[in-house]
This record gives sequence, structure tokens and C-alpha cells, in this order.
Amino acid sequence: MSSPWKAYWDRSLAVLRANTSRVLRAEADPSAKSHLIYAINRDTRLQDFATGCDADIGGKSECTLDVDEQGDGRFWGEVRRDVRAEWRGKVRGGYAGFRNKALPSLFGTQHHDLSLFTHLALTVRPSGEPKTWRHWFVNIQTDGPVRSDLFQHRLPLPSPNNLAAVNKWQTVHIPLSSFVLTNSGALSETQITMLKSKVRTVGLSILGSERVQESAATSDEEGLEGSHTALQEAGPGVEGKFELGIRKIEAVRRDEDAL
Repeated sequence: MSSPWKAYWDRSLAVLRANTSRVLRAEADPSAKSHLIYAINRDTRLQDFATGCDADIGGKSECTLDVDEQGDGRFWGEVRRDVRAEWRGKVRGGYAGFRNKALPSLFGTQHHDLSLFTHLALTVRPSGEPKTWRHWFVNIQTDGPVRSDLFQHRLPLPSPNNLAAVNKWQTVHIPLSSFVLTNSGALSETQITMLKSKVRTVGLSILGSERVQESAATSDEEGLEGSHTALQEAGPGVEGKFELGIRKIEAVRRDEDAL
């Protein structure tokens, strides 16, 4: 496991290389490449990720981000919609999530420039109770002035009836143009284009509540909670044990003819 200073230096070099390539753009065919946002394995510094759930504000859900015996990342726990007695009627439970942290370097905060790419590619493995599969969402935070702004898209996992998909790795592609802007748990009335050149964090969240376009009583400044939009597509609320394997998240360029 690398030391904090080595990790800081490696980030600084990565930012320098990224800034240099943006200036030169001398690489032969950037459209043929992918951009790794992060991978989670035995070599990953898990302290570079943040996790959170409704237990932070009075709920009863639980979550953990770790690496399994095979060396693959996994986010697991149990989502519960009930909250502690003293918080009933004040907050609503039913969410858990994680994201990478926006980390500092010698040349400023590390960002991901996705302006050359069309899709987010997530290599994941659905597990846990199949009824939870339709309640996963992908959250992207850019370097905008409002930290509670998140661009969100549902993670298209297999049907809960497709038991053959349990514990099977797959790569899901989501068009970056399909993400919608949310703020503090509500769909923004004004939709803007994502600033793909300055992506701060990418995370995944499971939303077990029936909340739709409703702000949370307490929002996380860094966007851990995610938003609760588009749950009408996921059906009614759900509770249960969840698990999602995560090998890597990257940006790719896909031609329309290849889709």
C-alpha cells in the first residue's frame, strides 16, 4: 500500500501529464483510447473513497466499501427505509453510496477530462438480493459552483428475475449525454450540459425509498447521498441486503455504428 506522500506525488504527476496532453493534443488518435477514472482492487487506497448512508442522519442502513477475497472491489450492506424513533417524520431513510474523493495535488485538485469521450463504462457484478438491482444509480459531480449539484443516471442492471446474472461480471455503457442534473435530491428545473472537462467525482448509490424529486432533509456537500430522481422507473421502495462488485469505471468513446 502506498504512502500518502507517494500517492500525492503520483497524483501530481498525473495532473501534470493530463494538463500537458490537453495543451499538445499530439496523441495520434485520442478517440481510440479510454480514460480510467478509478479501479478498485488490492492495490487501491480505499481511504481515497468516501462512503455514506442514511445512518449518518438518523437512518438504519449500513454500507461498506472493501475488496473481496478475489481482489475485486465491492460495495455492500443493507438498505432500510426506517429511521431511528427520534428522527421519524424529520428525515427519510433508504440510501447508501460511495464515490471517489476529489484529491489535491501540486497543480490543484485532480479532475478528469472526459471531453473526448461519449460513454461511461462500468465493470460491475450484481449480487445481494436481486430485488435491489433496479435501485442503483450513477452520480457524477463536476467542478461547478454548487457542490450539491449531481448529474445522475440509473445503472441498467439485469432484471431481478434473471438469476443467471447473479455474480456475473459485465460492462455497462451509459451515454454521458444522458445524465440529468439534480440538486439536493431533486431534479433541477433548469437542465445544463455537463462540464465533461472537469469531473471531480464519480460514485454509485442505492436508493431504497420511494422518494421522487424530493430534497433530503440533510444533503452532503460532496454529493454522497446522490439524488432520488427517476425512482418512478425503479418501481416501489425496497429494503434488503445489497452488494455490487466494482472492478473499474472508465470513460470510453463509442461510435454510433458500434452501439
